[in-house]
Amino acid sequence: MAGLGVQVVLMLLPLLLQLLSTPTSAAGSRLLQVQALCRHGLRTPFSRATFPTDQFDSIPWENGRNNLVPVGVRDQYQLGRFLRRVYGSHLPFSTCKGVYSISSNTSRTVESGVAVLLGLFAHTQYGNSIGVDYDGGLLPSTNPICPLDIIDVPDDHILNVILHEEDACPKLDRLVKAEVERVADLTPTFPALQQVFKANAGIENPTYRDMYLSWDSLRVQRIFGFQVPAWALQPLTGFKHLTVFDALADIFNTRNALAASPELRRLSVGGLMRTLLDNMYNMLDNNGRPLVVLNAHSTTLSGMEVVLGFSGKILPTSTCMLFELHQSQGGPVVRLLRRHGETTDIEELPLPCRRQPCPLQELERNLPWVPRSVQDVKSECKE
Repeated sequence: MAGLGVQVVLMLLPLLLQLLSTPTSAAGSRLLQVQALCRHGLRTPFSRATFPTDQFDSIPWENGRNNLVPVGVRDQYQLGRFLRRVYGSHLPFSTCKGVYSISSNTSRTVESGVAVLLGLFAHTQYGNSIGVDYDGGLLPSTNPICPLDIIDVPDDHILNVILHEEDACPKLDRLVKAEVERVADLTPTFPALQQVFKANAGIENPTYRDMYLSWDSLRVQRIFGFQVPAWALQPLTGFKHLTVFDALADIFNTRNALAASPELRRLSVGGLMRTLLDNMYNMLDNNGRPLVVLNAHSTTLSGMEVVLGFSGKILPTSTCMLFELHQSQGGPVVRLLRRHGETTDIEELPLPCRRQPCPLQELERNLPWVPRSVQDVKSECKE
């Protein structure tokens, strides 16, 4: 009988582990709020990311460059349904009054925000405009069923972070450019990649920026099944086990990990972290929304992950960082989870605290670079 009991436990163990790892499982606590910081859906290549010898530069994309493709819209729609399925029975967001959705002012993030809202309310009266079985294609030419707050570029110190060409923070631009030059000098593959670009990409004096933008174009083309040029798949001279494509990926990921100093952290991700914390405190004061969806970019999530102690590598489209606020017996605590890409795989990420879930006030104390307000970031950017 004892052996049978062990077998039963082993059979049930995977189910028990799954239950223990669900987003709302914080022992002895009550879930108050979820803030979903999400990368946009799958998009076409950037118009600025091409290089002179790019054979696919003139491809007429269905929704234009920089924008979502149908599968990207579908993934964001499914993300909305995922949020409702996981959190709908725990949080009161059955109407728009329970949701706050915010987006940076780019077409791909706005389209993503609309698609998430459509999925979030697909099975309610709010979703009747498109029906409950929406499964891809480009977005309907209608307004979102709930308000979507779009931040204008000059005021966006929350969702548009490191190295965006429209960055509204000149001081951050100067600091990042100096850091890029320093990192480029320390990157062993950089001189070899310069030679490759001169010979094959048609760029006479390739910069660090040329390289990571070109890799982004090659990466997106590869996702859509286009043939990557042969030179990009060759071993990099002097680096036996590293192809040109992989070396460019390292350049891109290094760029994402630039928020090292407290000053860079404050100016790049500080406004976003301040906003997340303020939303939590507002919720505790009964002035917040139980569900907040922040529609952002790969650099936004990578920057946030870097400052919290993670790798900062580029994350798949439709990835979400889920900041859960719980009320426990000892006070408010925070859990951080990550939904990886368009899958339902969720993992818990440790916050910089002595114990998990992390007490809210301890979390703020352990992030000394976080400004007192977003306005402080705006003021410092103008100095």
